[in-house]
Amino acid sequence: LMDAKGGLRVKHGINEVGVLGNLTKDFAFHFVPTGDAVSQFSIAINESYKEVQGVQQQKTHYIEITAWRELAERIQDVKKGQPLLISGRLTNESWTDSAGNKRSQTRIEADKITVLRRGEVRATVAQPVQKPAPSNA
Repeated sequence: LMDAKGGLRVKHGINEVGVLGNLTKDFAFHFVPTGDAVSQFSIAINESYKEVQGVQQQKTHYIEITAWRELAERIQDVKKGQPLLISGRLTNESWTDSAGNKRSQTRIEADKITVLRRGEVRATVAQPVQKPAPSNA
């Protein structure tokens, strides 16, 4: 599919994302005027990497999440620090703040949230599989 400037466009895009991190504060939800439960919360994801000079660094990413209806209600007892595996889709919100500045935020709208126990996180993350050495038999 070509756009007006002759560039290539994907006809049917995919908007799927998965993240694994820790809840940054105790979970809470409220009801919107339509009667639907909603919760907006964040998770922290720690990233470790080495700089070019070989110095180990750590950076924390905070990801904003929205959960709706039964999903928000079902996980209402989750507490700060609990590891969560979340799948969903990216959404973009934009608004003008009280000072007249245009603001925007990208969030994940959750389709599925799996609450993990702290010891399960290591087992959940894929580990490399060692292949046996080839035999010459």
